[in-house]
Amino acid sequence: MTVTALLPGPTETEFFDRGDLTDTKLGADPNKDDPALVARQGFEGLMKGRRRCSRAR
Repeated sequence: MTVTALLPGPTETEFFDRGDLTDTKLGADPNKDDPALVARQGFEGLMKGRRRCSRAR
């Protein structure tokens, strides 16, 4: 059995808007990770059997 968890840092999605969190430190941070890059790096890491992947930035 394999268990995989993707735990990205702040990612530029609708999460902060929907949660009314755009006025928080993380929500206002203009340097959030690109969601497509986060997903690609996570998938590639999974397929290569990596335990960790580099940050998206």
